[in-house]
This record gives sequence, C-alpha cells and structure tokens, in this order.
Amino acid sequence: RYLRGAAVLSVVLGPVEEDRLGPRDRFCALASLRYEADDAPPRWRAAADLLAARPELVRDHIWAAAAAADPDALRYHLRTTQPTARGGPYGWSPLMYLAYSRVPGDSVSAALILLDAGADPDDGYLWRGMATPFTVLTGVFGEGEQGTRRQPRHPHAEELATVLLQRGAHPADQQTLYN
Repeated sequence: RYLRGAAVLSVVLGPVEEDRLGPRDRFCALASLRYEADDAPPRWRAAADLLAARPELVRDHIWAAAAAADPDALRYHLRTTQPTARGGPYGWSPLMYLAYSRVPGDSVSAALILLDAGADPDDGYLWRGMATPFTVLTGVFGEGEQGTRRQPRHPHAEELATVLLQRGAHPADQQTLYN
C-alpha cells in the first residue's frame, strides 16, 4: 500500500530536458532548487535573465507567476486557476514553485496571496520516493547535501517560514530539519 501511495506522490526532477521546454516551463525549471547535483547559482541567474528578457512569462501560467513571486500576476491567474493546481515542469502547486524558486521577487506578498486563496502550506512531494516529504518549508530552508552555496535558503526564508507556520505548516518537518 505504501509503494502505491508513494508512486503517486513521487517526483524525479533530474531528467527534465530543460532545453526542450517552452520559455515559461524553462523559467520555472531554472528558477527552482531541485536537490539535484546541478543545483547552483548559474541556473537561477539564467532564470532571472530569461524573465528579464521575457517579462510576459508571468502572464503565461500561474506556476511562472509563482516562481517569479509576482503578486499582480498571481491575482490575475487566481481568477481562473486554483491555488492548489498542479503544473509546470515538475507538476507542483504554485506555492511549491514560489518556495523552491531562487529568483528575486515579492515572495512574502505572493505567498500570502496564494495562502489566502487556499494554497496548502504543508504541500509537498516525495523526492524519488523517499519516505520524508520535501515540503514547502523544505524549499524555503534549502541547505541540502550540496551545501549553502549550491542549495541556499530562500532569500526571504525567515519571513516565509513564519508565514507558513502561522498558516498551518507542520513545525516538525522532517526533511527540513534534516537539511
């Protein structure tokens, strides 16, 4: 029973062929901390450069708006898209893209907009089927095996964590505590 449930919740992020993705999904992929061997600042700079060259990406879908932490674009998308909708290159919710993104934006305001609309502060996935979920808090706190330079905390980690905990994220998040 566990294996069936884990299969539904498992995500393997490495094999996404980013060069074959459209601009909006490529932005989301490059912006996101993935706990993979190639996590590093050049990926996030490339995402920021792509967004600077194509600012309309945030209007293309809610997951790009969340990865960019753009409150106005999120409000626009929430008129037609649920805050828990799964999509983008990893099949995550918007709040997951916001938490795992390392691209500068108005993250706290964007998170509040998503949470007020019904986003789950305890959302997560099973990284390669591991038993401990990688949650929204895991993304905010970063710091996996690659170290703080390659897997840094979110630029607004303390403020985001406070908001998420106040809104119901479980404080004993095992993967976050491990990292």
